[in-house]
Formats: sequence, C-alpha cells, structure tokens
Amino acid sequence: MVLMDCFSDIGRIKGVDQYVLVDNRGNIMIHDMTEFETVAEVVWSCGRSLSVLGKNKFKYAAFLRKNKNDFLIFPVGKYYLGVVERKGFVTDEVADAVMDFLNTRFDEIG
Repeated sequence: MVLMDCFSDIGRIKGVDQYVLVDNRGNIMIHDMTEFETVAEVVWSCGRSLSVLGKNKFKYAAFLRKNKNDFLIFPVGKYYLGVVERKGFVTDEVADAVMDFLNTRFDEIG
C-alpha cells in the first residue's frame, strides 16, 4: 500500500516520538502510538476545524503540554497527521523536519 510505504519512516524523524494519521472522515490509516483511538479523534476534529479556519494556509498546529511532550497536527492532502514530540526537542525544529518529510512524499500520497 502506497500510504503505508510513504509513512513507514515517520517515526525515524528526529524528535518524533509517536504518530497517527487519519483520513478526512476520522478513520485511522496508520499509527505508532499508545491510546491512538482517542488521539485520532482529536487529530481529526482539530485538523478539520483548523483547515476550515486557515484554508490553504494551515501548515501545522502545536499544542504545548506541561509534560513537554508537545503535540503537533499537520494537514496532509486529504489526511491529518498527529505527532507527539519527544521530550527535550524544539517544537519548531520538529515541525520543520516533519514538513520536510511530508513535502518529499506528498506527491506520492496526494
């Protein structure tokens, strides 16, 4: 499956701890995350809302958490990607690394 192939390395991105990818209906496409079902609902709901507000200018959203495992949501074509950042990493740097990863694979997944 092309989708699985495109995302099989996302967990290797520097600063990424866990991730979940959902489609525009909230269906879980791929994940490497504990409690992925609950998180997938949040990714889908927030991703949809932020896409409506930001239209095509929505690049990502960052939720800064007290435990320092910040949470990021990215629009990816007709999908939304949720990423839990590893402690000790800089959120902007992780976001840039994820966006670089996505940009190199976006044409493959549409």
